[in-house]
Amino acid sequence: MSPFESFFGRFIGKADKGKDKTTPDEANVSASGQPEKVAPAPVVTEKSPGRRVEAVAFEEHASLETAAEIMGSNFHGPDAVEKTFGIKIPESEIPAILFSTEDLERAKKLGEILILRTDTAPDGQPLTMGKMDELLENKYKKGEKRALLITGKSDKGDFFTEEAPELRWALVKGVVPDSTNKNYLEQTEILAGYITGTVFKDKDIPEEYTEAIKELEEQKEDIAALMETDQKKAAELLVNLKINQLARHTPAEIIYDILVHDQSTGNNLVASRAPNGFPLNCRVRTNRLSSDGKNIMDIGEYTHLFGARMNENHPGYSTVDVGLSCSRTI
Repeated sequence: MSPFESFFGRFIGKADKGKDKTTPDEANVSASGQPEKVAPAPVVTEKSPGRRVEAVAFEEHASLETAAEIMGSNFHGPDAVEKTFGIKIPESEIPAILFSTEDLERAKKLGEILILRTDTAPDGQPLTMGKMDELLENKYKKGEKRALLITGKSDKGDFFTEEAPELRWALVKGVVPDSTNKNYLEQTEILAGYITGTVFKDKDIPEEYTEAIKELEEQKEDIAALMETDQKKAAELLVNLKINQLARHTPAEIIYDILVHDQSTGNNLVASRAPNGFPLNCRVRTNRLSSDGKNIMDIGEYTHLFGARMNENHPGYSTVDVGLSCSRTI
């Protein structure tokens, strides 16, 4: 248990599992603790070697300009990527936004951000977590605003050294309401409910999500039993559930999103509030296992001075400052 968890365990109490009363406007809090000021089917084409860019008819999906107007400060496009990492994405390689104006208007009300992710650093290497750290190492001096630093227990597996975000747009909720103080299976059920009851409320649910939630319903009792007898097997099954692969972050994605949001707005994407209203700086659980396959990686607790903390925990683990994020590209 980290000092942060120990402190909040005494102050708030892990027994307090009441519903998180976080509102969309409270969901993003700056790293200093202050509330955020909220200011036809895809066609795959080759734009450059090694890259696959999706193009769609803009009359059905939001244009870049419309998306920026709707999302306001929660829009992180090519300029935000360049500001954060010094990566200039050629206009011809910027993928289409596969969300309608209605999708974006609802996302804005939910406190979600629209973010353009990229996969390649200026030198042509994959934009892994390690590469992000390298790119930003000289951008900030010690004691000043820090871009990225992995602290705490660092399991630098393939997700750190080899995985990069994909070149595409995503809608992201930093911390889903009611998701702290929940184990990984409970969080997965909350994620399914967020998708069906909030994101697509009164709308047709995409087939991918329908199939994923059906799989969860079929497997959750067996997984719950395994969590009592074989945590390693339970962890493997959980991270590989379709709903978690569709709508949870990878480690590289959450680090990327935290950094771009901070550099663009000065606000902490993974900040939330405890049931009593006390501000929390959360870690969020990803869809990747630790290198030994026994635990699930979580990342967050981002501050300007110390960067981000990476940790690993078994699937039954829960605490007041570890929550669930949602990352969706469909």
